[in-house]
Amino acid sequence: MIRILYTLLYYLLSPLMCVRWFIKSLRPPQYREPFRQRFGFVTFEQTFDIWIHAVSVGETSGAISLINRLLANQADLKILVTTTTPTGAKLLHESVGHKVSHCYSPCDLPGTIKRFIGRIKPKLVIIMETELWPNWINYISSKKTPIILANARLSETSKQKYLWFSQTSGWMLNQIQQILAVNEADAKRFEQLGVDKKRLKVVGNLKFDAEFSCNGDGYFSHWTSSDYIWIAASTHQGEDEIILQAHQQLLQQVASAKLVLVPRHPERFQSVEKRF
Repeated sequence: MIRILYTLLYYLLSPLMCVRWFIKSLRPPQYREPFRQRFGFVTFEQTFDIWIHAVSVGETSGAISLINRLLANQADLKILVTTTTPTGAKLLHESVGHKVSHCYSPCDLPGTIKRFIGRIKPKLVIIMETELWPNWINYISSKKTPIILANARLSETSKQKYLWFSQTSGWMLNQIQQILAVNEADAKRFEQLGVDKKRLKVVGNLKFDAEFSCNGDGYFSHWTSSDYIWIAASTHQGEDEIILQAHQQLLQQVASAKLVLVPRHPERFQSVEKRF
């Protein structure tokens, strides 16, 4: 019943979502989201061995580590990766774009996911972290396609929210064949939601397995082990000024202090750099 009500609400809100996606489709090419893909109209007409869904940069980083391991064991695997954000798509293309196929994730409407699955025909679905959509899970399960929740995380706050809709959340989690949690605490919270221990395994965080080319040597080569280094990561607009002010105050006390400032969205890199 809750899934039906959820779907009706989704249909009611879909006109607003269409406006939002249309506006995004007018962005510059590197951040443009193909409007049709959101409704499952993809150009693929083939069977993929694995469909991996990642949301943004964080989930995509974990997915890239997983993809590299999978292809190292079986180079001819056909893998499709969906992302929700263009920044996630950009990271994927720069890292393993030549090894996998990519499109934007379809919305959670019954007709959309049916159309999407009908075109990609995945043998296995891997969802990164805890991106659970009721209609996705329902249709994928009806096709007897196994689902794995990889790099699974569940905060105490999220657990309480799932408990409010325990019937629906419990049903969704029971459709997942394997939940690979990042640590014991997350696994315990999944267990408290009713997940059988046999379907839970703690494997660590895939993001820590990511490999990056070292392209900052020119900036960091003059830094020493005695320098005080602090990092402000995943910052949003408006936060950078506060951080830079704090750094100026810190320099008055610790002359060797170094700041590494990393905006959450790559399109802000150049504008933030000009502030230094």
